[in-house]
Amino acid sequence: MSHKKDKIRNISKTNREALKKDFIEQASNDISQKIITSKYFKDANNIGCYLSTEYEVSTDIIINSVHKKNKNLYVPKIKQGHAMDFVKMTLNSKMVKNKYGIHEPLSEDIIDANKLDIAVVPIVAFDEKKNRIGMGGGFYDRKFKYIKNTQKKYPLLIGVAFECQKVEKIKPECWDVKLSAIVTELNEFN
Repeated sequence: MSHKKDKIRNISKTNREALKKDFIEQASNDISQKIITSKYFKDANNIGCYLSTEYEVSTDIIINSVHKKNKNLYVPKIKQGHAMDFVKMTLNSKMVKNKYGIHEPLSEDIIDANKLDIAVVPIVAFDEKKNRIGMGGGFYDRKFKYIKNTQKKYPLLIGVAFECQKVEKIKPECWDVKLSAIVTELNEFN
């Protein structure tokens, strides 16, 4: 991993953490509305979505909408060796915090990633070419690496971020998986 990526990650995290709570709430609402009113969401049955933590785009509205529309929700669950699965989460799922302090269901109802229609992905930094920097664990790149080598481009990877997380250019590594779309409070499915 390059030092340049670490520097971009740190600057972007600092920018994100400087946002006021009411801005995060309003921008998260705006981003969520763009997603849940999109054709991609309406046509999807199996939806992957991260469970947001402080300073990230809140996914609560998206998750509530998935449940309300009787779609299937799958959320990340960390495994050994920097791997993750997407497991089913219902309104009654029992939750625990993983080693990163992120909630995940106790569920072992795993879906193959290529059976997801869309996956809402967290972003630390992004550029206009849909390159993303995450927290540095490589979980999403490992999970969706098959997309780079197949004609079947499922799921549609929708990154969500605040506009202040946009950077001029990210030089992708050979293992980085490009996003299908990025939604911010200002831009929709660019």
